[in-house]
Amino acid sequence: MKAVVVGAGAVGGTVGGRLHDAGRDVVLDFHNAGSVFHDWHVAGLPNVEAGARPGQTEQIRFRVDQPGTYAYDCTVTGHAASGMTGVLIVQQPGGTS
Repeated sequence: MKAVVVGAGAVGGTVGGRLHDAGRDVVLDFHNAGSVFHDWHVAGLPNVEAGARPGQTEQIRFRVDQPGTYAYDCTVTGHAASGMTGVLIVQQPGGTS
């Protein structure tokens, strides 16, 4: 299992890629250090999302079995357009996506 911390704060910061091995459990702590609600939603992966009010942390556990590149963003109106986006890179165990 891999533990990951993702933070959200001020609108406008692009979050870089996150690399994970396919078929491996991931525990993600989504912490909101901002002053408004933020969420973390991965396109194409059902139920891989987290949301938190200011100062809160939500923990989710998920597994992605198919290698690939999956876009994620904050779905709050205007936040993705302001740069709250990134990619989740899922690779074959041991190295390639």
